[in-house]
Amino acid sequence: MVRVRCTFLSVTVAAGVLVVPASCAALPPSSSPPVETGELVLKPGPFEPFPGTALDQPVEFTNDIYGAPCHPLFVVTGNSTTAAGQRPTGTIILWMNRAHSVGGRVFVQPCEIAAPLSMSSTRIEGYVSNEWVEAALDPSPTSPQINTRRLDIAGWSEFSNPSFCANYVAFWSLEENRTMSAIVVDLVRPQRRVAISFGRIDIGESDMGWGVPSAAWSRSCASATFRTEAGDSRVLRTSGGQSK
Repeated sequence: MVRVRCTFLSVTVAAGVLVVPASCAALPPSSSPPVETGELVLKPGPFEPFPGTALDQPVEFTNDIYGAPCHPLFVVTGNSTTAAGQRPTGTIILWMNRAHSVGGRVFVQPCEIAAPLSMSSTRIEGYVSNEWVEAALDPSPTSPQINTRRLDIAGWSEFSNPSFCANYVAFWSLEENRTMSAIVVDLVRPQRRVAISFGRIDIGESDMGWGVPSAAWSRSCASATFRTEAGDSRVLRTSGGQSK
């Protein structure tokens, strides 16, 4: 994709002010191409980490604070015919908002239902869990199900707002006296851990993870950049080094 930079002119017309491009010039290719984080793109169709399962269209989970899309994961038991053609059907075994896969292991941010489910509703009363779990499919021929184990990482909280890259996860940790630390952990070898303190930072009144921006990974997963809303930034390197 070619990027361009344009300068604009404001032209006053009868209906108001019309902004039009005066000139455009091509820019060189971006030096920061999209990072391949390994986080899975959730969309309807087969869920490749778990053979015999599929995802369906997301449904909005809502509560008194916010709403978020959650995909149902189901074991495929048949097909139905719709106006768009054949689509798999089955039994829902998990709802998820995000998922990450590395080395055959699958990590999921699940969605929790908070009220009886109404199949006629396009929304579900519920929420996205602050915790992530490691999920594994139990392919029992009589009753397939998902087994989950909470991702137990020291410092993880509702403020963590994690960002994944290959076998690493970068997240925020809320310490005592409302100070924040930036942490990178190796999911395969959890003892490999690097951290740096930001001190006290303003995370607003929210008790959710988006109170601070998630870390941005380098293309090779060699480093994660943490940046506050105030513009303060730190870089943590997965090799164990760190720089400001």
